[in-house]
Amino acid sequence: MSTTPELLLAGGHSITAGYNNWKEEVHLYYRTEWRGESVVVTMALSRYQHSSGISEWRIYAQDARVGTEAHGCGPHLTDLAQSRLSAQLQPLAAEWLTTDAYRTSESLAYFHAVKRELGDATPYGGSKRAQQLLANYSEKFCDTQRGQLIEMCDAFDRFAGLYEAPAAPFETSEVR
Repeated sequence: MSTTPELLLAGGHSITAGYNNWKEEVHLYYRTEWRGESVVVTMALSRYQHSSGISEWRIYAQDARVGTEAHGCGPHLTDLAQSRLSAQLQPLAAEWLTTDAYRTSESLAYFHAVKRELGDATPYGGSKRAQQLLANYSEKFCDTQRGQLIEMCDAFDRFAGLYEAPAAPFETSEVR
């Protein structure tokens, strides 16, 4: 690799929340050079929470293609080339995890995880699951995000209460 790798994009940051655990994934797209050609390498970073704590980050090159744009559509590099680029880019990806950009991305990923829980909620269960995630990971949100999520949970619970309310009696005088 003769050129300094350039981070093109940090994307696909997601948190998949279980009842007592979660999985975090993020993809970093680097432009670099391999044997005189410009290539884009997709670095996958993931970790998960388990019964005894949080796993170490797993960092590897998920994809390597000839091209210059993130989500490159050129031909794939060989497995050997991808492996060597992975080894060279792993320290850069690990360093990105210590930046403010990571913390901002992580916060948004948690925000969207709670929103997804609300999207999957039913009127019968209300927002309990989303509120549990909000409480468990409260430190991941800024005050504005926390306020938005609390407001969304409250609005969903108001809807759920109306949804579960018994129907008003039928009045024949209202029929025309």
